[in-house]
Amino acid sequence: MENITGKIKKIIYQSDNDYIVALFRVSDTSNVLKNINNKTITITGVLIDPNEEQIYKLEGDYVLNPKYGYQFSFSSYSVNIPTTRDSIVEYLSSSLVKGCGKKTASLIVDILGDDAINMIKNNPEVLRKVPKLNDSKINKIYNSIMLNTSIDDLVIKLKDLGFNISESTKIIKKYHSDANYIIDDNIYNFTDIIDFNKVDNIFCLKNDKYDIRRQKACIIESLKRLSILKGDTYSFYEEL
Repeated sequence: MENITGKIKKIIYQSDNDYIVALFRVSDTSNVLKNINNKTITITGVLIDPNEEQIYKLEGDYVLNPKYGYQFSFSSYSVNIPTTRDSIVEYLSSSLVKGCGKKTASLIVDILGDDAINMIKNNPEVLRKVPKLNDSKINKIYNSIMLNTSIDDLVIKLKDLGFNISESTKIIKKYHSDANYIIDDNIYNFTDIIDFNKVDNIFCLKNDKYDIRRQKACIIESLKRLSILKGDTYSFYEEL
């Protein structure tokens, strides 16, 4: 697989399950794809709440579609944190961050430097160093940055567990930030929208197969399967 970094220029198509076809301006690539650097290409894949002002790093393959030509088909993505002065100012003054115009964004970077976003994430009080920023604006800036970060962090967390991007999208769209609690408490709660076998395999990778959470989940799943197979509303202990 290869990777590209850049911004969405225009969304051509977006389905209800967040599959998109879009024009993408490439700002950086892996070595194999240097020929498309600084060019606009077509991308396809699943992306939650796509935003034209966000910087994305996409991982996938640049393939030839017989009908539509070359497209970058991505299977995973992450949101890049801006690291240069211009990109940080652009991000902070975009619609992604509330309470911050371009003059304020420039002032923040002048005072906090190129690590401004991470500094704000770790401690919003650093914004008090910036003149004329009241409590309301500080809260808006901090909350905006954390909102953008939390979705990306959750996608990465689900991916690391073993869920693909399509499954992660379903989970986030239904449970939002509560997905973090479910991951830590009992991921079998995801089986109402994700295949049981997939969830079970992921659970067993990091937990005892005799864990009481798994025992309960397997009993419920067995009852469901027996009910579908036989059409009965109850099953005997021996059948389970």
